Amino acid sequence: MPTYEQFIEKLLTFRLVYVLPPLLLLALIHFAIWYASLVPTWLDPEEFKPLKLKKKEWLNHNTVLLRFQLPKPDQRLGLPIGQHISFLAKDADGKDVYRSYTPISSDKMLGRVDFVIKTYPQVVRTSMRDRMGTRLENPLTQGKMSQAIVKLKEGESMLMKGPKGRLTYQLNMKKHIGMLAGGSGITPMYQIACAILDDPKDRTEVSLIFGNLTEADILLRKELEALAAAHPNQFKVQLSSPIQHLAETFLCSE
Repeated sequence: MPTYEQFIEKLLTFRLVYVLPPLLLLALIHFAIWYASLVPTWLDPEEFKPLKLKKKEWLNHNTVLLRFQLPKPDQRLGLPIGQHISFLAKDADGKDVYRSYTPISSDKMLGRVDFVIKTYPQVVRTSMRDRMGTRLENPLTQGKMSQAIVKLKEGESMLMKGPKGRLTYQLNMKKHIGMLAGGSGITPMYQIACAILDDPKDRTEVSLIFGNLTEADILLRKELEALAAAHPNQFKVQLSSPIQHLAETFLCSE
């Protein structure tokens, strides 16, 4: 039978082994939260700043994944849910071109930010008419930012500014949210849906209808289907394309 001193020694050993690790873990969590609060977020709503492209990967014939590296590995972007970012580039004539994009990565991500962007060919209309039918000679040019993104290489930088936008999503701000998106318009919907489904306290239900020209044009398909499978009672998604619908209608009529 152990003596009193031996019993106390075993008790202290037990407490050190089983109590100390949880306390250390808790202390490390609090330290990480405190340290993260000391690192300022990267975005500036008043000034465009350069961000270096770390990775560029084409997902299909006209859609590219851009991964930009933040200056510090433990730094957050600083983009509230529902907000977007302005890109600034130069066109072939040296003129400023602006376009807003929404990241697909969470703001909890440290050290980087990811965008999925659909590019469009540059189209120049030599003339147009106003609402009164008057002919206007000023050309309307589309796809200028797309051309800048196509030419952007890994290691080069894009100027960015933000956050921008009127909507900032708040926890449980709506009981049910209906989303309607087409093409690259899926990115802001995806950002909000991920934030809702990632928070166990958020009970908001989300329904999404996502239309595209063809099956190949459906962006983030695997990610959306994975979210629906993981949250069947909270997230409903309908993926469709006109060509697919016409084909199904024709086969059914035959």
